[in-house]
Amino acid sequence: MVSTQDDSMSFKLTWYDEMAAAERPYKLIFYPVDNSIEIIDMKSGKVHLRRIRNEQIDQSILYVGNQIQIYGRKYKI
Repeated sequence: MVSTQDDSMSFKLTWYDEMAAAERPYKLIFYPVDNSIEIIDMKSGKVHLRRIRNEQIDQSILYVGNQIQIYGRKYKI
């Protein structure tokens, strides 16, 4: 199978904002070609984190119910 840059996987994330006592919805887009991620704010539709390579995130840890930490924030898939 040949991978292209268009191959991606997306996941719904939530982040608990302690200051507002609310969960914030995000969308994680994972590109397995180069282990890069991008995070989109679901409410505003704006890019929260531009596409960036992250060696700590790989396909094996991306499953429903898991918690991942990205730049100091804990997100729940």
